[in-house]
Amino acid sequence: MHRSTPQRTQWEIPGGKINPGEAAVTAAVRELKEELGVDVTIIKPLGSKEFIEDGTRINYTWYMSVITSGRPVIMEPQTFDDI
Repeated sequence: MHRSTPQRTQWEIPGGKINPGEAAVTAAVRELKEELGVDVTIIKPLGSKEFIEDGTRINYTWYMSVITSGRPVIMEPQTFDDI
């Protein structure tokens, strides 16, 4: 997805924060629904990386998934302008 905001202009994969008490894999499924409007099944984890960005510690975890229903569309046009 292409993020186009005053803070960032870059290509990135869908993602977001894990809610309190939420499993990372559940958050990944939820974020794909929120950002692309698709339902997915997670196939397997691909890896993770922790780093500092703008003074904030961030931990990314990537998953391989398959779309089970829906077609990817931009659900947050205020943030993203292309997929």
